[in-house]
Amino acid sequence: MKEYENILVPVDGSDLSKKALEKALSLAKEFGSRITILHVNENVPASWGFPGMEGIEIPEEMIKQQAEENAENLLDDYREISKKAGMEAHTDIVYGDPANEIIEASRDFDLIVMGTHGKGGLLHLLIGGTAEKVVRHACCPVFLIRDRIMHCK
Repeated sequence: MKEYENILVPVDGSDLSKKALEKALSLAKEFGSRITILHVNENVPASWGFPGMEGIEIPEEMIKQQAEENAENLLDDYREISKKAGMEAHTDIVYGDPANEIIEASRDFDLIVMGTHGKGGLLHLLIGGTAEKVVRHACCPVFLIRDRIMHCK
């Protein structure tokens, strides 16, 4: 059995998630692994509160359809990165809380490669809340990719 036969790469469109995919592709080539790119669509409320539009209800199906289109477009970019690296990556879209969905998916993988921070969200000291929760609860090792900070140059 290969040490890292199946590698999961959670992505959100951030620069760090692209760097995580590049690292995962490098590891996959070295270990002969399969890559799965996972995007988690967070649940979006159907009622928006933009100024002048308070309380407008948007059909849930319309929100879901738009979220799926956005996710597919995002995953197209990651598939292209994989293709340029000479590898084919599987992709998956799920709905829910990103940390919880990544932890649930971790049961089927040997390694997770992900960025320390996503597109937004709260900073929790050195790593983001999603990454911190995944590190603490994942069923497999987690390899974190972070931006270089000043003293690391």
